[in-house]
Amino acid sequence: MGQRSVLLVAATDIELCDQPGFVCGIGPVEAGVATARQLALEAPGAVLHVGIAGAHGITPGGLVIGSESIFSDIAAEIPVVDRVEPDAGLLAALRDALPEALSLPIATSAAVGGAADVRVEGMEGFAVLRACALAGV
Repeated sequence: MGQRSVLLVAATDIELCDQPGFVCGIGPVEAGVATARQLALEAPGAVLHVGIAGAHGITPGGLVIGSESIFSDIAAEIPVVDRVEPDAGLLAALRDALPEALSLPIATSAAVGGAADVRVEGMEGFAVLRACALAGV
């Protein structure tokens, strides 16, 4: 990454925990378009998306690192992008830095509880990661 910055992204101010960063808004549409715009303006070296996610079978307050993001609101008879993986190097660095964290797929749905068969949901995750993938960040 060299000297390029890391952009901290969260849906709301409270999720940034008083750290400098970018508020992308709530839900996949707002998060996707706002993040894409911010990436075009700022061109960071990396993005770290943080937030409060819903989870099943995980202790409240538990830390989860997303191993991939799944967009659960889309289905079509033609191929669509519905899964995105984070940068392998950044994922490995986070796993090393946070060994107590679970590493699991995180599903994105515009509806709370809208993702079936996945233990963790984040309403903005897929949109933020997809914007980063398209921007080469």
